[in-house]
Amino acid sequence: KVQIGGGFPGYTKIFFLNQTTGYVSSVTGFDKTINGGANWTSLFAGETFQDISIISNDTIWIVSGNPFTGGVFRTTNGGANWEQQLNLGSNNPNHIYMYNGRIGFISNNSGTYLRKTTNSGQNWDIVFNKGFSDMFFIDSLKGWSAFDSVRVTTNGGLNWQTQLLPYGGNIYSFSQMAKFDFVNKDTIWGVGGRMAYPNNQNRGIIYKTIDGGNNWLFQLPDTN
Repeated sequence: KVQIGGGFPGYTKIFFLNQTTGYVSSVTGFDKTINGGANWTSLFAGETFQDISIISNDTIWIVSGNPFTGGVFRTTNGGANWEQQLNLGSNNPNHIYMYNGRIGFISNNSGTYLRKTTNSGQNWDIVFNKGFSDMFFIDSLKGWSAFDSVRVTTNGGLNWQTQLLPYGGNIYSFSQMAKFDFVNKDTIWGVGGRMAYPNNQNRGIIYKTIDGGNNWLFQLPDTN
C-alpha cells in the first residue's frame, strides 16, 4: 500500500514511536501521522532535514545541513514550537543521535567532527575528529558508530576504538559500514560493504558480529 505524506518530495528518514504515531523528514519539511500513516500533518515546512531523533511524542530533534538556515532544531511540545539550538554554517550537521533527553551526538556528512551534548543541546562540544552515519548506545557509556569503519566507545564517546571489518580478497578496499541494526549488545548486523565479482560486477555484503564487534564476519546474500 502506497501512503502519501504531506506533499513533500524526497523523504530522508522515517521513525515510528508506535503503531499509530510516526514521523518523516524530507527535503522540504517534517511530517507527522497519528493514525498509522493514513494522514500526515506538517510540523515544520521550508527546510531540508536529513536526520531526526525522537525521544517522545513531545521531544524531537531534527538537523539540516543547510549552511544558511540549517543546524540543530528541537521541540519539547510535539512540534508546535521549534528552537534552533545550533548553526555551524557550512559545517552544519547532517546526522543526529540522541541517547536520551540530555545526551546526544551530531556530525556532518564529511565526518570531520563528532559533537556531544550532555545538557539537552544547550552546548555541543567536539569530542572526536570522526563523524558518523549511524550510531547506537546500549547505555550512557558504551556505544558504536559507523562511518568509514565501525568504532566502539566505553566512556560515553570521549574515546573510540576502531573495530576491524573483513578485508582482502575480492572485498573492495573502500568497502565500509554505513548502517547497522542491533539485536542485542552482542549481535549486530551492518550494511555498506561491497565485493568484486567476475565480468565487472559487484555485490553488496552484509556484516555480522555475535560478540559485540570484536570479530566481524560477512554474508553475501546475492549469489545470482
